[in-house]
Amino acid sequence: TISRYMATNDPSHKQFHVTAYTEAKLPNNKETLESYDAGPTHSLYKVDTKVKRFDWCMILTHAVGSEEADERLDTWAYACPAQIHGFIRFDTGGVRTPRLLQNVNADMVNDSEFIDETMYVVVRTHKDFLSWRELEKQFVVPIQLGNLDDCTYILPVSRIVNPLYVFEDHGQPENTSNTSFFATLPARYSAFHLDYKLNPQLSPGEGGLSQKCEEV
Repeated sequence: TISRYMATNDPSHKQFHVTAYTEAKLPNNKETLESYDAGPTHSLYKVDTKVKRFDWCMILTHAVGSEEADERLDTWAYACPAQIHGFIRFDTGGVRTPRLLQNVNADMVNDSEFIDETMYVVVRTHKDFLSWRELEKQFVVPIQLGNLDDCTYILPVSRIVNPLYVFEDHGQPENTSNTSFFATLPARYSAFHLDYKLNPQLSPGEGGLSQKCEEV
């Protein structure tokens, strides 16, 4: 994933260094949490390829091929479940990282030897966008990972909204080429599912009842 990113965005850099991590304890995104959310201040995410353990999260990504500015990408319209494949930092100066390319001209990045101190997460996402509102309504939602080329992203860890409990669909054929999963609403938000059942007329924004969502 990293090599493909560099070949596409910065082919002049034949050699570069990154520091990779298999776990990260990250602060929960205050920008998406309401004041009443009494959950923990941090969440621990882990990856262990030896036992095929990949933690999941809900992440704010963007439409495939989108050229919109970064500020427009941090919206609930582009939320989806994601399987975490690791965490990285770019150590080499002058590399056209995702964050630097949002703020600085590509040639200027190379010439000035800027170093990006952003922590990134490598994720493979669900093949479709899934709003938090839909997750609150359904409680359990079937999902399937998208194509590796189209649905693998390197994104700032600040895009992670919430940890997500996801389990494999054990009723699918054994030799299926693309495993199916089920994503579930985190336990601390389960009461909001009942709100929809008791008040079917509710129509909140894409962030649902439990997450901050700026209406546009």
